[in-house]
Formats: sequence, structure tokens, C-alpha cells
Amino acid sequence: MKIFLIVIILVTFFVGGLYALNSYIYNEKQADNNTVEEDGMVWEQYENENLGLFFQYRTAPDGYVLIPQSTTSADPISLANMVLVNKSEHEELLATEVPGEGPPAISFQIFSNPAKLTPLEWVKANPTLSNVDLARTAIEEKEFNGVPAVRYTTDGLYQNDTILASNNEKIYLITGSYDNSDSVVRQDFLEMLQYISFSK
Repeated sequence: MKIFLIVIILVTFFVGGLYALNSYIYNEKQADNNTVEEDGMVWEQYENENLGLFFQYRTAPDGYVLIPQSTTSADPISLANMVLVNKSEHEELLATEVPGEGPPAISFQIFSNPAKLTPLEWVKANPTLSNVDLARTAIEEKEFNGVPAVRYTTDGLYQNDTILASNNEKIYLITGSYDNSDSVVRQDFLEMLQYISFSK
């Protein structure tokens, strides 16, 4: 009887060990799939099939952190809202006890578009969300990475380069804010645009 119990215990430990090892390997593979290292830089890949959105952003050196935000719009329906903020600036903001404006950031807002409005139609129909009334450049209709889109720049607390794209009954409002045209965050935003893609 004792031998039988010992065998059962050993088998249990063995199976548990295999499960733990398998879980570790799986998680490592998942992490590898989401992180890319190239030329001394580390990039994180964001993939969301439900939103039909894919992009990657630099996490090191002097990289960014992706922060989900609450959705605030009921009409049109807001599906997701997230911002990319420089890590060091985000940590400084968290450490301070004095409330203030957040640093310049790269933002993604995704909305439902069941009426299948074109980007230009959506911009004009939703001026509060698109901030088109603050545009200091003409609205340019130009395809973005294979989907219909418009581009323009607005002025406010920060300057904002805006790309508004439509695909599969969704609107993607992508904005890069900056203090001046030579700022690092703007250069990072312009570089990042090539890594954004949408589901077919």
C-alpha cells in the first residue's frame, strides 16, 4: 500500500512538473511572438483581431508604454481608446503630486461605423471627436496603408498630426501630439506609421 501511494505521489509530481514546464515554454513563446529586437532596439507588437488593428512600438531604449483608456463616446460607439506615452515621462507624471497636463502622446481611438461613412464624411459629422474645427491645415484625402483615410493637423494645447482611416465598418482616429515639429515624439510617431496595418 505504501509503495502504491509513493508511486501515485511521484506520478503527480511528474505530471505537475511537465505541466509547469509546458506553461513556461508556452508563455515564453508568446512573449517572443510579441517582442522584436533589432539593431539594439526593442519593439512590442500590438495585435487585436477584433479591432482589426496591428502595430508595433518601441519599448527600449527610451521607449513607450501602452496605456488603455476608458471609452467615452456612446454615439458613435467607441470600441477602444489607448495612448502611447514615453516611459520616463509617464513615470515622472505618476511620481508628482501636482496635477497637470499629461505629456505629448500617440493615441488610438476606434469607433464603430455601421453607416459606412467615408473618413471625410465622418470627420465632418463628428467635429467634437475629430477636432476638425481646430485644423490649421487643409484636410487631405489620401489612402493610408491600404485603406481610405484623411490627414490634417490641429492646434491646441499641443499640435496634433491626425490620420483618420476607415476599414470594415470601423473608424481609426490616430493622433500624434507634440510641442514642436522637431520633437522626438513627433519623429517617433512618423516612424511608427509604417508599422500600422489593418485586417482585410
